[in-house]
Amino acid sequence: MIPQLACVFGHCIGAAAFMATLSDFILMEAEATLSIAGARINQAATGEC
Repeated sequence: MIPQLACVFGHCIGAAAFMATLSDFILMEAEATLSIAGARINQAATGEC
């Protein structure tokens, strides 16, 4: 078996975040986020427009 590795270098939202969580290992930068919620919830959480 070959382990799956995901790298997150910024905001990862929606289906891309879900796919990253299916990996065996996730490497993330200090400012990186994973969000599977909708756009309004992500906007409130990150403070971005």
